[in-house]
Amino acid sequence: MKKILQNNKIRVGLLFVCCALIVVLSIVAPKYLLARTLTEQTNHVEVAPEEYYLEAGTMMSRNTSSNLSAVDRIKLISGTWDSNMSKCDITEGFLDEVEAVELAKKQLDVYYKQGVYPYSVQIQYDNLYSYSSELYCYTDTSFDTYAAYLWKITFTKYDNSVENIVYMTESGTILLAWTNNTKFAQTTTLLDFYENVQIRDALGENKLYTASAMEYMPVASVTIPYPDAEGIKEIKNGALITLRVSGDLENLQALQYTTEHGQGIVLMPLQNNK
Repeated sequence: MKKILQNNKIRVGLLFVCCALIVVLSIVAPKYLLARTLTEQTNHVEVAPEEYYLEAGTMMSRNTSSNLSAVDRIKLISGTWDSNMSKCDITEGFLDEVEAVELAKKQLDVYYKQGVYPYSVQIQYDNLYSYSSELYCYTDTSFDTYAAYLWKITFTKYDNSVENIVYMTESGTILLAWTNNTKFAQTTTLLDFYENVQIRDALGENKLYTASAMEYMPVASVTIPYPDAEGIKEIKNGALITLRVSGDLENLQALQYTTEHGQGIVLMPLQNNK
């Protein structure tokens, strides 16, 4: 046997056979193992963990909700669309707190510069404000498909002399702006405001809505549909804003009102949209 192995031709032949076996096994073995594994997995069914479905539903809802228009968000938050409200963590919205605060400052300036709100909360000399915020989530009751977020941001002047409370959607629509100033007399009515302002500036959305406004004073009692808002004591003036959205007409009421401790502006759909 030793003599046989010492023969160069035989050693080369054995080496060739070994190499051939290794090559064949490297090709056949993975194919066999893969087929076996595939057969085992195909014939075995497992139920996915429940949290997988919840996560997928949450992501689908957020993706759908991100496409809501400014008017859709108003309808969902105000209750025109049936919805459930819950207070949520400020990290759950599409905006972070700093983004929401800066957007609220910018949007409140639209009303301040037109003379229908007494204060700007932009940082200037002798005009420094601290802020605190809360976030509310409104989810449609039918399929929990849509969610809209409402920011409540309270701006307090450095000397505690002025408080401004702003309710704003994540589109940048101010639904309510309230201040503890009881002596401010607006220089512009809400009708003048909506006749002169770009509606996209008021709604915080770049869509080109066709809008018209007329003077409006409700004949029935009005309840503000936003959380923890101080109740209306007296309505000073109002405007009815009619928007044409994709061929449909949407009616919103804007009211300037007083409360027991201050005054404010509120925007909400007209009851029964009539």
